[in-house]
Amino acid sequence: MGYQWSAEDFQRSVKLGDVKAVKYFLQSGMDPYTDSQFGPLPVNLCFVTNNPEEVLSTIIKHSRNFNINKVYRSLFPDATLMNRALEVENLKLVKALVENGVNPNKKLKVSNQGFDPTANIRLSFEDTPLNYIRGRINKYGETKERRQLALYLKKVAPNSDREPPANGSTFQDFLNESKKRSQNRVDQLMKDWEKGIRR
Repeated sequence: MGYQWSAEDFQRSVKLGDVKAVKYFLQSGMDPYTDSQFGPLPVNLCFVTNNPEEVLSTIIKHSRNFNINKVYRSLFPDATLMNRALEVENLKLVKALVENGVNPNKKLKVSNQGFDPTANIRLSFEDTPLNYIRGRINKYGETKERRQLALYLKKVAPNSDREPPANGSTFQDFLNESKKRSQNRVDQLMKDWEKGIRR
């Protein structure tokens, strides 16, 4: 597949899992943090399902300034590669991140929209990767991918198995608060609409 020297084609090569192209771009001086119409690195790398470990290894080896724990503040919430890998339930990438130094016990910022994409108010909270996946299981049910992720994270991050949910609240409390705020906003919009009709 032909590529041109551009941020778009670099991020496209990442998304396609084209290791040779990724290596070429990086060896030629491409900044791995360059943004494009395809989004930043976490958005594209997390969609690589066949060989994410190879792509990640190539980026680590051939990039001059790559930080595997970098926080991408252009994403909501402030996201890391681990955030996005968990959101799309990419077990291969999660494993590759842990094997390359990402701490699976470390709390991450996650969004209520990861559990409720229809939420019209975005909230974020901090939780461990294991608790995050358990929350998805509680919300959407257990799948093969979620079960494998939970088992893997419990194995490599036994300390997070005993970690209480963020801010002392339960995961269900967080979901309830998200729904409450969303409903309050809908109620206020209805009141404003009714006032406008009466005028």
